[in-house]
Amino acid sequence: MHLDNLPPLSGFGSDSGESNKVFDTGRFVRPGTVLLIAPEVIRERLAAVLREHVLYHAPTWAEGQVSLKDTDPDLVILHHPISDTEILACCRSLKQTGPGMGPLVIVMTGSFDSAFHEQLFEAGANDLVVLPAPVTVLTSRVRAGLKYRNAVLQLRETQDALERRVRQRTEELEQRNEDLRREITRRQQADEAFRKSTHVIRSLIQASPLAIFAVDTNNRIQICWNKAAERFFGWKEIEILDKPIPMLPPGESRKFLEALRAPTGEPGAPGVLAGNEVRFKNRQGQILLATVYSAPVLFNSGQASAYLCMAADVTEHRRLEEQLRQAQKMEAIGRLAGGIAHDFNNLITVINGYGNLLLSNPDAPAPQRKALESVVSAGERAARLTRQLLSFSRRQVVQPRRLDLNSVVADLNTILRRIVGEDIEMNVRLQPDLGAVNADLAQLEQVVMNLVVNSRDAMPKGGRLEIETSCVMFGTEDARLHPPLEPGSYVRLTVRDSGMGMDESVLSRLFEPFFTTKQPGVGTGLGLCTIYGIVKQSGGIIEVQSKLGEGSTFSVYLPRTDMIVPVMEGEAVAAPSKGHETILLVEDEDAVRELAQEILERNGYHVLAAPNGMSALKTLREAGSRGTSIKLLLTDVVMPGMNGRELAEQVQHLIPGVRTLFMSGYSARGASGQNILPPEAPCLEKPFSLNVLSCRVRELLDAPAAPVAAN
Repeated sequence: MHLDNLPPLSGFGSDSGESNKVFDTGRFVRPGTVLLIAPEVIRERLAAVLREHVLYHAPTWAEGQVSLKDTDPDLVILHHPISDTEILACCRSLKQTGPGMGPLVIVMTGSFDSAFHEQLFEAGANDLVVLPAPVTVLTSRVRAGLKYRNAVLQLRETQDALERRVRQRTEELEQRNEDLRREITRRQQADEAFRKSTHVIRSLIQASPLAIFAVDTNNRIQICWNKAAERFFGWKEIEILDKPIPMLPPGESRKFLEALRAPTGEPGAPGVLAGNEVRFKNRQGQILLATVYSAPVLFNSGQASAYLCMAADVTEHRRLEEQLRQAQKMEAIGRLAGGIAHDFNNLITVINGYGNLLLSNPDAPAPQRKALESVVSAGERAARLTRQLLSFSRRQVVQPRRLDLNSVVADLNTILRRIVGEDIEMNVRLQPDLGAVNADLAQLEQVVMNLVVNSRDAMPKGGRLEIETSCVMFGTEDARLHPPLEPGSYVRLTVRDSGMGMDESVLSRLFEPFFTTKQPGVGTGLGLCTIYGIVKQSGGIIEVQSKLGEGSTFSVYLPRTDMIVPVMEGEAVAAPSKGHETILLVEDEDAVRELAQEILERNGYHVLAAPNGMSALKTLREAGSRGTSIKLLLTDVVMPGMNGRELAEQVQHLIPGVRTLFMSGYSARGASGQNILPPEAPCLEKPFSLNVLSCRVRELLDAPAAPVAAN
């Protein structure tokens, strides 16, 4: 079938029906909507061949524009009976129809003008059918056009779907990227916070005065080992990390690790050390004491991976505690010894006093005199024993003065060499310009003698003995290591021997009264305790260093001074002069009071006796009312109620200028250890002899009056 009276199509070649450059003639899948704008005769010719499509017809362009709005065709076929200008205008109008893809346009024209054809394509035509042409050409072009349009629409739908998917995925990726950026920022912030926290914790650990370290489950040092641990134990961090624990002495390792892992009571929970005291050893092998606190380092499973330990060095603290306990023990023993010695002094005073009184009788039979001499001799030995006890307790009446320790040692050199014997090599080294010490000469000589004798006894088979003097300066830290000394200059006496040495058990009791390691019957056990008391009373300390088989070193530290201390006169031994003055005698011990009264009355004095301070004041007032003038107060220092100094002050108030002589079995500190008398107060030491008491009384009565200084 042919479209009659239509010129052939240009661009399609002959009537063979070959496809143009735009459309393919493959099988069309689905029918389309076609709007035919052509005369009725053309519609009639094409209706049969286009019956598979929905065909709308408009005879004119004006009607076709209305149909375009109503039908929304997929393809428009324009017949070209109108002018070229009108057909071009129609193509342009169709090209601009609505949004999206408009209908395809096939123009049927009888023009063979190729230039006009190009104008049609430029105006919006999609294909041309040059008439006359077989009907199959038009149907093929329609099918190809609709297929193309369907493919384009599908492509656009696919493209739109892809674009929507791309936009959706892009949005998802952007969201995920944003989430990732936030997560990265959060992790960076967390890492920075962790880094800062780690730095702070490490700084705190390194700055801590406690030794901090960690022990893993394989008993190795891990994680940390701070500066305090390096100072305390002696190992550097690089030397000890990931190494087995080196600072536990034999026998302590298992106990420490068992305590570290001991359960706390919670099921499966590892334990902690809360102030346990542990013995460690440092790199030099010295034993150290530390209070240890620990905490487990836990994994998420709750199992401990390591144990963080904090150790506080208490070695020095425990040493000071031991020194304090030893000092308190020695002080308690000293008080006991001093009290016993005081009571003994009163008894010895009575025994020796009455013994001497009986011996003073020229008519006493020889057997009786011999017995009395034995009694007095035993009393004098007992007096020496009590003086040793009082020296230990620091309550002996002393006469301190400025002494050169070098001179004291040099003066004793000859007798010391005789004491040690020929089988002991003795070397004496004295530092020049040593300085002076304030001490009692007899006591200082006793210190040197007792130390040398003690060293000699430690070397029964001979050995080497060294005596040294030196001047040392103690700073604040040195004084802290030698309590109770204060910072300053000290004179040191060192006695060193190569003898048997001593163990810790002996050293801990070395200065206790009556403690001795000698055989029974050899020594009194008072030599070293006497030294201890003398040194303490002189304001110094004594230290001992000794090991079994390595000898011993005794070091005595006494304060160096240039101050001159008044020297008390020695005891008078000449026959006393008689007197006639009235003396107020106050003594709480009846036997001593009666003895002193008898001695004084034998020498011509009038004695008013009283057992205590209150009774003495009453006696004083009664004597005053009778017109009796009291010239001397002779009083004991330590008495119940009112002590001797308090009594003397009240008597001075009642009788200005009255002389006062104190007597005591203690030093000026008395039984309480507190100063009772001023340094210049005259004091008579018990036990005293007849002549000593009489001479001191006469001496004081003949001296210018000097009131007792008040506090």
